[in-house]
Amino acid sequence: MRAALLALLGGALAGNTALAAEQWQLCRPWPISPPPAQASPMPIDANTPVTLFADSAEATARQAFSLQGNVLIQRGSEQLVADEAHYDEHSGQLNAAGNIRFDSSEFTALSHTVEIDLNSNLSLFRDNEYFIPRRHTRGTSQTIEQSGNDLTVLKSASITTCDPGDKGWAIRGSTIKLNHADGIGSVYNARVSFLGVPFIYIPYLRFPITGERTSGLLAPSFGSSSSGGTELALPYYWNIHPQLDATITPHNYTRRGLKWDTEVRYLSPLGTSKLNTEVINDDVYGAKRELYRFEHQGSFANGWSADVRYAKVSDQNYFSDFGNSLATTSVTHLERHARLDYNFANGSLMLRAQDYQTLNDAIPESSRPYRRLPQITFDYDQPQGDGRLRYGVESEWVRFQRSDRLMANRLDIQPYVSLPFERQAGFIIPKLSGRYTSYQIDENSAALTDYSLSRTLPTFSLDSGLFLERDTTLFSKKMLQTLEPRLFYLYVPYRDQSDLPRFDTGLSGFSMAQLFVENRFNGADRVGDTNQLSIALTSRLLESDSGKERLRLSMGQIVYFEDRQVTLSGNELDSRRNSEAIFEAKLALGEYVSLSSDLIWNTEYDLITKRYLKFQYKKGRNKIINVSYRYQGNHITLPTRQKREIDLSALWPINPSWSIIGRRYHSLENNRTLEKMLGVEYDSCCWAFRLVRRALFSKSTTDPSGEGELRYSWLAQLELKGLTSIGKRIEEMMEKSVVGYSSVP
Repeated sequence: MRAALLALLGGALAGNTALAAEQWQLCRPWPISPPPAQASPMPIDANTPVTLFADSAEATARQAFSLQGNVLIQRGSEQLVADEAHYDEHSGQLNAAGNIRFDSSEFTALSHTVEIDLNSNLSLFRDNEYFIPRRHTRGTSQTIEQSGNDLTVLKSASITTCDPGDKGWAIRGSTIKLNHADGIGSVYNARVSFLGVPFIYIPYLRFPITGERTSGLLAPSFGSSSSGGTELALPYYWNIHPQLDATITPHNYTRRGLKWDTEVRYLSPLGTSKLNTEVINDDVYGAKRELYRFEHQGSFANGWSADVRYAKVSDQNYFSDFGNSLATTSVTHLERHARLDYNFANGSLMLRAQDYQTLNDAIPESSRPYRRLPQITFDYDQPQGDGRLRYGVESEWVRFQRSDRLMANRLDIQPYVSLPFERQAGFIIPKLSGRYTSYQIDENSAALTDYSLSRTLPTFSLDSGLFLERDTTLFSKKMLQTLEPRLFYLYVPYRDQSDLPRFDTGLSGFSMAQLFVENRFNGADRVGDTNQLSIALTSRLLESDSGKERLRLSMGQIVYFEDRQVTLSGNELDSRRNSEAIFEAKLALGEYVSLSSDLIWNTEYDLITKRYLKFQYKKGRNKIINVSYRYQGNHITLPTRQKREIDLSALWPINPSWSIIGRRYHSLENNRTLEKMLGVEYDSCCWAFRLVRRALFSKSTTDPSGEGELRYSWLAQLELKGLTSIGKRIEEMMEKSVVGYSSVP
C-alpha cells in the first residue's frame, strides 16, 4: 500500500520544504477532506498487521478474502477505501477497484484500480489523482508503479500547486522515474505550461528527490536598463562535490556585451568560503571590466574564529553601471581584511590585516585610509571577589602604512578599575582608567625632529541612574509608566596632542549614546579633554499585561564645567557651556502604526542641527506605508554639508490579487531624485507576477566628471509558487526599498 508520491514532489520542487500557509491564502479549499489522524506512527514493513472492514466478505480455506461494499483496509498509518477488494493473506496480494481512496500521513490518492504485493512491496496504481496538503500540491498520473523501495515509475504524470480547474502552471512528463537508491529522479519529455499554454519543453531532465543538490540549469532572469539594454541571464549550477559547488551565469547585455558571473562556494571544517568573479568586455566602456570578491567565515577549536574578505574592481564606475542599490553605486573604497578572533570567558584577542582599494581617483592620497598591517587588540574584564570590584584592560598595537605619508607603529593601552553598585531600582558605577599611547615613526617616511612620541592620560567617570515606575491607565488600559533619570560625570585632563599624528581618528556624530562615552573622538590618536556632566531622562509607557512598549521619550544634554582644547587638527578653545540637546521619541499606536522622531537642538544659537521624522503603517506583509524626513544641518563641532531628504515608500493591495509598490527618495537640498520606483504585483493561488520600473541616481560612465544622472531599468518576475521564479529577484530589491517588507511569508 506504500507509494512514493511525496518523493516525486520532493524532486519536482527541488526539495522545497513545506511552504507557509500564508502563501496559499488565495487558494480555494480542495475537494477532499484531510487524511484521517492515525494512531500508529510506527514504520510499516511486511510484518505490519492488516485490518479488513466491508459490508460483506467471503473467505476461502487458503486465507483469501473477497470484500464488497464500503471496503476499508488499514495497515499502520495507511488506509485504503474502495468499492471492492480481494486480499490473499498468504501471498500478500491485494487488488482493489472502484472509487479508490488511499490515505497516508503525507498524501491522499484517488485511483481507479490498485494492485499491491504487500510482501515484496510492489504496487501499481491506475488512473490517479493525488493531493499532498502539507505542500499544497496535487497531480495526476496514468499509472504509478513501485518496485520495492528503490524505484518508482509514473506514466503520463503531472504536478501543480494550483487549485483544481486552475490552469496557472503545471509540469507534465511522459515518464517520471524516481531512483530512491541514488536519490535521483528523471523526467522524459518534460513540459512546463503556464495558463494552459506550454512554454518550456525539455526532452530529458534530472533532479534530486531527497533535497540533495544536483548539477543543471537554473531559472533564467531578464530585465532592461537604460545603461545596459536588455539583459538575459541563464545560470548553470555545478555540484562539484558535497562540500564544493559553483554557479556560472552568463549575462547578455544588448548594449554592453556578455558578462560572465561565477560564484564558487566551499564548506570545510574551518568554515564557509565564497568566491565571486564578474568579467565583461564592455562595448560601451571600451575596455575589459572585472570584479573579484572572496569571503571566508568560520569557527574552529575552542573560541577561535576567522573572517577573511577581499575585493577588487577594475574601475571606479563599475558599481554605477552594474550595482543594484544606492549603497553600491556610492561606494568609494573596497575593504580587504584577514581577521582572527579568540574569545574566552573574560576577554578577547583579535589579529587583523586590513587594506582598502580606493575607487575614486580624484580622492587625494592624503585623504585615503591607512593600511593596518597588522592590528592586534586584547581586551580583558575580570570581576573580583563577590563580583563588585571589576578590573580589566583595553589594548591595541597596530602598524599604519600608506605610500605618501609617514608610517608608524602605535601602541595604545588603557587599564581600568570600577566598583559597580547595581540594584533593581538603580545603579552607581565609578570607574578610573589610565591611557598610554605611544608612536614609533619610521625615520625614512617623514622629516621630523622626534620619531618617538607618547601620551599618558587618566580618566575618571561616574555613571548613575534610577528606575522609577508607577501603575497608571490609558484609555481604560492598565499601563506601567517609568521614569529613568541618568547622570554621567566624566573628567579627562588636558594634554597637548597637536604633535601626535592622526591615522584613523575622527569626531563621532552626536547621538543619545554619545552622552555616555569617555572620548568624543573615535580612534586612539586623540583623547578629548573635558570636565562634564551628561544629564538624560527617559520615560516609557508599557502595557502591564504584555510588557509591550507603547511610548518612549528621551532627552539629554552635556553640561561643561571647563573649556575644551583638543581638536582633530590642533588646539582650539571650545568655550561652550552646554552641548546640543538631543530628543528622541517613539510612539506605537495600536498594532500597526508607529511614529518616531530624533531631534538635535543647539540651545546657544537656537538652531536645529538634525531632525528625523518617520511614520510607518504595517499590517502583514503587503500593507506597508513609510514616510520619513531627514534634515542634517551644520554640526557646531562637525561641519557637514546640509542635507534635507524625504523618503516615501509603500506596498498596498488594491484588491486580493493586485498590489502596487512605489518609492520616491528625494533630496530637497539639491532638488534631485536619488531613487524612484513604481510597480505592480499580481498574486494568485499558485503564481505571481511582478513588474517594476526603477531609477537610481549614479555617475555617468561616459562623463565621470559630471554630477550624475538617473538610470532607468525594467524588472520583471514570474513566480510559479512551489516550483521556481523566473526573472529578477524583485523581492530582494523590495526588502531594501520598502522598510518593513519581508520576502519570507
